[in-house]
Amino acid sequence: MSESNVDFANDIILALSRDELETIRESLRQLSLNNNRHGFEARAKHADNLRDKIVNIILDSVQRRIDKEKELV
Repeated sequence: MSESNVDFANDIILALSRDELETIRESLRQLSLNNNRHGFEARAKHADNLRDKIVNIILDSVQRRIDKEKELV
């Protein structure tokens, strides 16, 4: 693989819809509950942290949309 292809691969952005983020968030919630139920507290905490990050992404997206609408008015 050439050097330019490697640089391009590092610049790829993953785009997910809000519904897809909600699905991932709900899956992580279930994973956390299952891990807690089976005594895997560290794994549950990791799933909770990932879920929190997704919630923050959703909130940031909503805030940016609100800010853009305010600029248009």
